Amino acid sequence: MEEQNPAPVPADLVEVAKQLGARQAFGLVAGRCSAADALLLREIRDSRKYLAFSPNFDEFCAQHLHMTRRRRAGLM
Repeated sequence: MEEQNPAPVPADLVEVAKQLGARQAFGLVAGRCSAADALLLREIRDSRKYLAFSPNFDEFCAQHLHMTRRRRAGLM
């Protein structure tokens, strides 16, 4: 029996598939970076090392990390 070649896949579909794969890869890397960022923030907060820069953690984050409490809540 003779093998049939599948119909060629349109270039646009191939490009979208590549972009979706890249997006998934970036998401995995970003997720790991966010987890590492959360660990570092927690360490700074729990050890109270921020006191060398600001009187409280909220102020430290606002002044030095340009990060709101709401944004931190998403990480921590």
